[in-house]
Amino acid sequence: MLVVKNGIRSGSPAGWTTTFGILGGTLLHSVISVLGLSMVMAQSATLFQFIKMILIGLWVRLALEEG
Repeated sequence: MLVVKNGIRSGSPAGWTTTFGILGGTLLHSVISVLGLSMVMAQSATLFQFIKMILIGLWVRLALEEG
């Protein structure tokens, strides 16, 4: 539904961007799970916050590049 909504609101490129964002997130989560980092992150609040800040920084950088 998110892909359809973004595609309708902002056009085909936004739909594709949403699709690849979802795919990238799924791939990243799969790799982290396979490596066992999900369990480590669940036990370490510091590591979780560090990774969250990295992802937020990447999101902000992407948003500024598109804007």
